[in-house]
Amino acid sequence: MYQKNCDQCQRPSFSSSEQGDWLCPVCGNDLTHQPFFNAMTQERVNVSYKVNTQKKQKQMGTLYQSSALKDEKSINLII
Repeated sequence: MYQKNCDQCQRPSFSSSEQGDWLCPVCGNDLTHQPFFNAMTQERVNVSYKVNTQKKQKQMGTLYQSSALKDEKSINLII
């Protein structure tokens, strides 16, 4: 289990996932770029490689989708 601490309301937030956006359940502050901590030991957990990899995959997926839409539009125009 992971923990992030909100820099706005100073409350901890917990999750079992490293992926996706992370919002503070108390004040709604975006904690996505805050460091991860082990919820039991309070030691910092380095997950930057996984987070950066996910960002790249997300960007590549977005680029692929936009190029697919362009192709789809051009096909629709030809038909």
